Amino acid sequence: CGMVKILGALFVDVVQIMSNREDDIQMTEREQKDHELMRELKHLMKKADIYKTGKVSRNAVLKLFSNQESKKILNELGMDLDMVTALFTSLDVEGRNRVGVDELCYCMLSMSAADC
Repeated sequence: CGMVKILGALFVDVVQIMSNREDDIQMTEREQKDHELMRELKHLMKKADIYKTGKVSRNAVLKLFSNQESKKILNELGMDLDMVTALFTSLDVEGRNRVGVDELCYCMLSMSAADC
């Protein structure tokens, strides 16, 4: 009877360890995917930053995300143009029609992660 309890406890420990490893693997995969998405987003946004100031305009962002390649990234993020427009508006607190590339990319990725 005591041996059965010990074996049962060992089995539970092994299952828990395996579950934790699976969680770690999934977390690592998500981090890698997020890193790749951030790299792609920044690359696209830098194309829209025609003056190389580190900032983009609303029109440049909307134009950027109207092509198929960019829409694919939006889909991966679970976003659409309306969401990007709303995010841009919320980041453009001074009303200058320009936001930072890094700030916009980070917020887009954060919104995507919040949906998970």
